[in-house]
Amino acid sequence: MPAFPTFGPHDGLKLMFLTSVQTWGVSFFESVQSGDGFLASSKDRQHPVNQARISLTFKLVIDLLNRGHGELAGRMVRKAFLVLEDLLTLRAPALVWNLLEMMHYMVVLGHTYLFQMLLVHLVALADGRMSDTHPLSTMLRSLQGFVASLISVASNHSSPSSSISSSSPSSSTTSDGATTTVDPYLLIRTLPSLLEQAWAVNARMLFDHFDPELIELYCQLFWDSCSTNLPGPVANVAVHLLSQIETLQKPSVAAEAYLADKYLVNDPLEEQKMLHCLLASRRDASPPQDYEMLRASSIAALREHGYLIFSNGFSLHGDTNIILGILATLVTAKILEGLPAVTERSSKDKSERVRVPRVYAGNVACAIKTLMDLRVPTGNGGLKASSDNVERIRTLVALREYAHGETDPQVVREMWMLEDELMAAGESREAHEVGRDAYRRLETYLQEIPVSSA
Repeated sequence: MPAFPTFGPHDGLKLMFLTSVQTWGVSFFESVQSGDGFLASSKDRQHPVNQARISLTFKLVIDLLNRGHGELAGRMVRKAFLVLEDLLTLRAPALVWNLLEMMHYMVVLGHTYLFQMLLVHLVALADGRMSDTHPLSTMLRSLQGFVASLISVASNHSSPSSSISSSSPSSSTTSDGATTTVDPYLLIRTLPSLLEQAWAVNARMLFDHFDPELIELYCQLFWDSCSTNLPGPVANVAVHLLSQIETLQKPSVAAEAYLADKYLVNDPLEEQKMLHCLLASRRDASPPQDYEMLRASSIAALREHGYLIFSNGFSLHGDTNIILGILATLVTAKILEGLPAVTERSSKDKSERVRVPRVYAGNVACAIKTLMDLRVPTGNGGLKASSDNVERIRTLVALREYAHGETDPQVVREMWMLEDELMAAGESREAHEVGRDAYRRLETYLQEIPVSSA
């Protein structure tokens, strides 16, 4: 007789983790179809959540540690955990997408202790907000159990002489209260594949249920600089969606959903508030002077790349996540086509001029960043190539500043990118000034976190 398949010591917890991700996603999309469940689950959201800022604040912690700024990193950790609770107000597919990508980024870069701090804090937050049977609680507790099981097994089979020291160790506490240090590379070797698998399950459900009327959900996803790579089958679904973007009917209908989320808002006054928030422009700053040309050329170039990918199997050189950038930018651009123009009347000559909403500038920034990622280095561009890159990144930073503010984490990270490119172009003096400016902005971003807290 064939033997029954046997489970390893961690397989049950892995299965529970993956099942909870799928269960929560299925439940969400079923509630969308019925309407009632989706409406009920959405009433708790009192304000828009800047999901990108949450993810990027945690990533700034790692950036600062890697740059040797431990004190700033400590303050950034406090800032990150202060805003973390807002992450739990996202819709299920968006929360899973953003959270697992953030965890994956931490583990792949070797910051397993930060990952475990995040996991413990999330479990505590979930315990205070939802029942033990909620899919999020099950997901977090099964992942926590999986990590504890890994560490426990490794501790039982390790000896003091084989212990590997690390700046971010993993540890477990024995029954007598002693703490055993475990090889930190254990989690680095084991966790990424599990997190990628769970992220892919959620991503596949999102793409399988693509609907322009759920654009408000898609705007909660952190698309930019995603650390997890799309598996082949999921990438194929995303590529197929590229072919549908230009055939979306009545962009104004999709725009209405983008503005008001028709599953949520039936009050005309509330719709007006959301419209005003979405189309807000800045009165204290202006987008780059050649904004309209940048918008037209970058979106057109991305559409061409999208067409090539769908029609000719355009090579992505192994980086399937570029599809995410193209898809997110083109879908958003299509939706924005249906939004009304925003004008303001001059108090001097009574003339009207069109204002640029922040969301438009953010979309153009995403387009430029994706085009930069699509460029294949030739290897012989030298200083000329670096100079061209400097100008592209300058434009990118200016657009991000207008869209998100000068102290936004994404702006700071791209200022560091500008600093590096300036150094490559031989402009060391300006590079150092950009670097100093970036740290001044970080101090402003962290002004409510005292230095003594680090």
